[in-house]
Amino acid sequence: MKSKTALHPTIFVIFGGTGDLNKRKLAPALYNLFIEGYMPEKFAVIGTGRTEFTDDSYKAALEDAVNEFSRTGKVKKEKWEDFSKTMNYCPTDFAQPK
Repeated sequence: MKSKTALHPTIFVIFGGTGDLNKRKLAPALYNLFIEGYMPEKFAVIGTGRTEFTDDSYKAALEDAVNEFSRTGKVKKEKWEDFSKTMNYCPTDFAQPK
């Protein structure tokens, strides 16, 4: 961690986690912060959206997006494996009350 102050454990919840904003901007930015050592030691990224994904298929889709849109280029496999362990996906349809 490069921060001089201790960062609190953090959970990022991304509504529209399968959308264009996450693919082009949010996921690449979070990955870059992670590989540069600016993320808290303990953090989680939870994506939610209407698309049916499993955790693994969501991680694969975001890996493709980060490969395409990250300013640092293609993911480093060992770093991506560590980063993707923090990611989960929760399919949600807010238009359908339960």
